[in-house]
Amino acid sequence: MLEDVGLRPFFETVVDSAVVGSVKPDATIFRIALDRLGLAPADAIMVGDSPTADIHGAHAVGISSALVDPLDLYPWIPAPRFRDLAAFATALLEI
Repeated sequence: MLEDVGLRPFFETVVDSAVVGSVKPDATIFRIALDRLGLAPADAIMVGDSPTADIHGAHAVGISSALVDPLDLYPWIPAPRFRDLAAFATALLEI
């Protein structure tokens, strides 16, 4: 899909659960991504929209995370929350 919409060149790697045989929140899929990127968990951040699959899965392997929560449905989630990816990107630029 990323290739079809012209976004694939913007990603160093893509980890597709159907290809690697592991689905979030299983730690394996996060470890595969870290290995492909040559990163330690402390050097990565997972940005997602699912508290269970994205946030809790990332935290289980020591990856920091951010939640895209446009409707403010998950105020209790222990991660920074953003209304959209643009708000997340803006926050990164301010660091």
